[in-house]
Amino acid sequence: MKGWIYIISNKAMPGLIKVGYSLKDPIGRAAELGTGSPYPYTVEYEALVDHPKKIEKNTHNLLAFVRAGKEWFECDTSTALKAIKTVCSNSKIYFENKYNNYQDTKIEKNKITTLNSSSDDILEIKPIENNYEKLSIDEIIKLANQGNIEANYILGNYYTDGFKVRKNLKEAFKYFLIAAKKDHILANLSVAKAYINGKGIDKDIEKSINFLLIAVNANNMEAQYFLAKIAYMEYLTKDQRNGLSHQEFAFSLTKKSADQGYIPAFCSLGTYYSLTYQFDKAFHNFQIAAEKNHAYAQRQLGDCYVDGIGCKRNLDLAKYWYILASENKDKIATKKLSNWQKIVETYYPD
Repeated sequence: MKGWIYIISNKAMPGLIKVGYSLKDPIGRAAELGTGSPYPYTVEYEALVDHPKKIEKNTHNLLAFVRAGKEWFECDTSTALKAIKTVCSNSKIYFENKYNNYQDTKIEKNKITTLNSSSDDILEIKPIENNYEKLSIDEIIKLANQGNIEANYILGNYYTDGFKVRKNLKEAFKYFLIAAKKDHILANLSVAKAYINGKGIDKDIEKSINFLLIAVNANNMEAQYFLAKIAYMEYLTKDQRNGLSHQEFAFSLTKKSADQGYIPAFCSLGTYYSLTYQFDKAFHNFQIAAEKNHAYAQRQLGDCYVDGIGCKRNLDLAKYWYILASENKDKIATKKLSNWQKIVETYYPD
């Protein structure tokens, strides 16, 4: 069945875009979104495709790390379009249109619009040496000023969390940067994420990449995961991705991260295998992350059991995983549970 996949924006909601599907004209869909906004909803992009609902779902999976809620995402139009193009790479696009108000948003220095601090994927790794906890803040600062690398890293964590000191992200970044410049791997990762999130410093994707590369070269699994995310959205130079295509490099990093046991990487692999129709592998990777209590993976595993993707359909197991995901505050899983009877009736109408 043919239908439309589209990107919609609204001047009243800067930094947010809607990715959805419709069986009718997207401009008409935009007009239906309501009159509550002082500005009209604008169609930025539309494409006529086969199986639009499936393409919408897969696009949402790719953009999950910037999801603001339901079909809304905290990214620019070009990022959403790249995700759609990736999903449609093996599908026929019968017609597409980029409207005059559409502009490819380029990454500017000190700005990044593809990752944000609200992402569930932005995880913290902060191993604190026990002996530092026994020291006063003045003693730790003294050690840091004497050039102790670990003390600088510890202070970065303390100022990030407001532990023993008043929370101050600029101070946190300062100490992380000192430790990073002295080859502290986790400090490099912390600096990179500060640049990604704009915490304590202006957002700057180019600088985040440089620090991530240092941590990746040290085989840090979290850095591998985040650099893969950036590579997947095509922001690396050819040299930075070792001459590989963006997708090849992103996949290789994600696989390395998962091989070391980094749980969000299994979710990314699950999404990748779903998009490439390797459903058994998709199910396997979602299952690994779900069993480690990852909410997104639990919901995806529930979807697999509902649709029989990579497994036999089993609505009891689907509901079980939706419940776990909902308990872990996955709003989409909660909504699916509220509509559970409709799901059951879809497959068992009698």
